Amino acid sequence: EAAYLKPLSSFRRRIAYANAFGTDFQVPTNTAAFLSDKSTYPHRYCNVAEKEDLEFIASVLHTDPSDADAVRSEPRSGGDGSPEAGDDILVMTHNLDSLGWTKVFIDTRSGIPVPALPKPAFMKKLQRQSSEFDARSELRNFVTRRKSSVVGVPGASPAKQTDDDDDVNQQGDMPIPESLQRRRDQRPEEVSATEEEELNEHFSSVAITLESKELVELMNPSERMHFPLGHTVMVANSKSGLYSKINAKGKPVMNKLAMDLVSQISGFD
Repeated sequence: EAAYLKPLSSFRRRIAYANAFGTDFQVPTNTAAFLSDKSTYPHRYCNVAEKEDLEFIASVLHTDPSDADAVRSEPRSGGDGSPEAGDDILVMTHNLDSLGWTKVFIDTRSGIPVPALPKPAFMKKLQRQSSEFDARSELRNFVTRRKSSVVGVPGASPAKQTDDDDDVNQQGDMPIPESLQRRRDQRPEEVSATEEEELNEHFSSVAITLESKELVELMNPSERMHFPLGHTVMVANSKSGLYSKINAKGKPVMNKLAMDLVSQISGFD
């Protein structure tokens, strides 16, 4: 593994674009973002998609580098000497995550030029999806619940500052200001817009983390069945005039990637 990990570790930044919501059969979500349903590796949530109002970005998350030697250990062996089922994938995802990555989850469903089909009721039942299930809403609601469980709790960790989050507050404990919380509880109508903005800033500066296995559950389901053209759309494959037309809605994704790369490279010392 060192033959692959060492060259990757030489880069200052690492970024992975992954198609979400079951639209990519060439490089599925778990492969593109090296997720594991056994991994608890923390991914810091970043609301860059909300700030930039980019509809095609479902979510952006960061993994922080780890120097733990245990992460690079060999898979555990079963009784017959072979690796336990799934352990090789788990070790691989931990090794990659421990380098530190920015993972950008892309939603290409609206760009696929083939109509989506409704899921049969039996399939929704198997996947435990309600008739009102919406993948993007499910993700937003999960993040909101996670924020609510962290914000206002003394000792909650502030978001770690990165090049992508240069406005992050670096204070220690992050309780909601007591006077503002009291006014919100007793007379919410008297809370000014400025105070709400202050609270929102406080709210967004707390580190929200999701585990790799939680992302497996959130980034794969979709409420409809989509023709799996997500990969060719995301990369805006233009090898012919026909392909250019089919994949035209992927151009904003590649424009975003190109601008981010140029911005990051030009900022290096």
